[in-house]
Amino acid sequence: MFARRSPLVGYLTLAYLALVVYTSLHPFSEWRAPAQEVRVFLTAPWPAYFTWTDLIINVLAYVPVGALLTLVLMPFLRGATAATLATVLAILMSLTIEVLQVFLPGRIPSNADLLCNAFGAFLGATLAFAIGGRGILSGKLYRLRQRHFHSGIAVDLCF
Repeated sequence: MFARRSPLVGYLTLAYLALVVYTSLHPFSEWRAPAQEVRVFLTAPWPAYFTWTDLIINVLAYVPVGALLTLVLMPFLRGATAATLATVLAILMSLTIEVLQVFLPGRIPSNADLLCNAFGAFLGATLAFAIGGRGILSGKLYRLRQRHFHSGIAVDLCF
């Protein structure tokens, strides 16, 4: 049985993905042709200088990406398939962002970032797979809202 579709989850997913792209590519200026091959960071050794804080932030930033993509996919695909596809999509998004950072002088692409992002997406997808269908997308929250609030766009927009 597939989970209930939630437009709110779709909106939150788009908003969060936009936030990740914005923060990863900011300031969006001074784009230049790279001096090196764009994929060179993939085979580079582990960065000599890193902070644990940076690695943890990269993991935590992608937990919602994996979770939200899984929740978006669960109404259309079985749970494990949705989680797997969500993880792959998040990794592809992270890879694309890291490649684009090669063209920005203020950004440094890193295979460590890609690895941490992939791990975070996997954690988020696994979490959403474990609780998403039974909790978030089960319709329980929707029924609770219907019982305690008036329906309609005016209420949704707090009018």
